[in-house]
Amino acid sequence: MKTIYVQQLLLCLFIKVAVANAQPLQKGEMMPPVVFNELINHDAATLNIATLDKKLVILDFWSTGCMGCILAFPKIDELQKKWGKDIQIIMVNTQRADSTRRFFKKRSKIKIPAVPFITGDTLLQKLFRPLGLPMHVWLDQDLRFLSSTGGETTTDSTIARYLRNKTVDLATYESGWVRVNSLVDTMYYPLLRQFSYLGLNKTGSAYSYDSVTMARIDLIETRNVSVEQLYMQAYSETEGEDFSEPGRTVVEVADPYGVCMPPSDENLREWERKYAYYYTLVIPKEKTPQKFEFMRQDLNRYFPIRAVVEKRKHKVIALVQTGSMDMLYTKGGKVSWNLTRSSEYGDVQDSLRCLRHVKFKEFPGLLKGFMREQYGIPFVNTIQADFFIDICLPGEAVESLSLPELNKALKKYGMELQKKEMLLPTLVLKDAL
Repeated sequence: MKTIYVQQLLLCLFIKVAVANAQPLQKGEMMPPVVFNELINHDAATLNIATLDKKLVILDFWSTGCMGCILAFPKIDELQKKWGKDIQIIMVNTQRADSTRRFFKKRSKIKIPAVPFITGDTLLQKLFRPLGLPMHVWLDQDLRFLSSTGGETTTDSTIARYLRNKTVDLATYESGWVRVNSLVDTMYYPLLRQFSYLGLNKTGSAYSYDSVTMARIDLIETRNVSVEQLYMQAYSETEGEDFSEPGRTVVEVADPYGVCMPPSDENLREWERKYAYYYTLVIPKEKTPQKFEFMRQDLNRYFPIRAVVEKRKHKVIALVQTGSMDMLYTKGGKVSWNLTRSSEYGDVQDSLRCLRHVKFKEFPGLLKGFMREQYGIPFVNTIQADFFIDICLPGEAVESLSLPELNKALKKYGMELQKKEMLLPTLVLKDAL
């Protein structure tokens, strides 16, 4: 027992010395052979990366506060299962082991990848200096530092290419934009009445307006978006429609690559450098009703695109009235809002999920998000109502989003969810004539 205690003490001292002396690694340099002992999701009490005997080791830097990291877990799990003979992916986060376990315990919807987790990390943070999350560090079988790259670039094809050629040509991870106070000298703020600019995302800025300026202006500020997304935003607001719904925007230009986000993450960083935009519009407050019309004008001036809104047929899920809605009327009391689903953000245990004493419009608003996530088609509310409601649905129906189960609960409220085809206003982007 004494021998084991001494060994553990020496290991802790070794790790502390390694952390204290750690210097950032440059590409081509070898990672020191360090044994990690604060782990979860690993069979052994320690992990020595140097003994893994893999052709490629990928360190995935993540955090419990990074939803993009967590949503990528299923992809990490698939890659490890497919390439496990040749690679080892290891998750790395700074939160302590107990904290990480508690985080997962409260979120059963998270698919935890079958890979080791190094927790409470400080050493690897010093060695590889993650600029953002998720960041992936690729190491060869000798633990030589090959590349630090965005998590989206770790794919089947990039892994296969490395194993085949032993070369890495991944985009180096960089922060998304250059942060400056303003492209306009702040001394001129009192004189400015209206301006806008459109730039590539790397020129994006975080404006810092004083309280006097904010009192007299309104603004639009959006960054790291595609041309398609810019048009969606501008036309959704001016047309009173949601063109971000699945299928509600159609791109019919000869070369859509520079207009739409790429379908694969593999080349996303390179695509963003060339085609992701930052847009800012500042106007006097009295012109607020016109701000998205100004945005439309800016887009139409700059891009060789003709945007039109046409009625096109879509498969939808529609909320329709089927009978008396008297059961919906509120009985008064305090506002209560727990009509929610379990997600990566946390589990919901309530057997009944309810809205109490809220306006009717809030209910189809929630359903819209649920249906979009589950079925990937537009949601249409056909019920015109403006009264306060109380409604409760079974937790199982809300979790599964089974239409038959939901309709069984909605029947007493005189409503039903129906799959049907409908003509909907659709934003169509075409080449300018």
